[in-house]
Amino acid sequence: MTTPGTKAKKKYWEVDPLIFKPGPRDNWKRRYFIEPARTLAKFAFFGLLLIYPLCLVISGLVFGAVFFWSSLIGSIGLIGFIIWKAGYSANFAAWNPDFRKQILGLIVGFFLTAGFFLGLINFLKHLELATWVSAVFGAIIIIAVGLMTSRSRQ
Repeated sequence: MTTPGTKAKKKYWEVDPLIFKPGPRDNWKRRYFIEPARTLAKFAFFGLLLIYPLCLVISGLVFGAVFFWSSLIGSIGLIGFIIWKAGYSANFAAWNPDFRKQILGLIVGFFLTAGFFLGLINFLKHLELATWVSAVFGAIIIIAVGLMTSRSRQ
């Protein structure tokens, strides 16, 4: 091993022996309170992550659009506040896309969605055409997924 005062290059096969020293001893508070609380918090977090969107939509259907939109905007605000207070807001500081591109993207997305649903309504009148179109779309999706997975392996 090299001494700290020398500027010799450290070899890749040299291992720092400090990584093999045992860590702090496990005490009763960590064993009986902290670790079970971490496990419970992990399950609660993933449970809320899966259940929250469903509860938001169901509550919107039951209580109306005002409740849904206020809950959604409040949730987005709470997430933004947590990100800001946790100190992660600097990671999003340089995200300033062009406003014209955003509006253009929203308009194009709206027309694509409207065209998709109008196409579905018209295809329901002609079932044989709908069968062919759904088969072609399915083939395109399968080919696209296959190409993406093959490119990700390279």
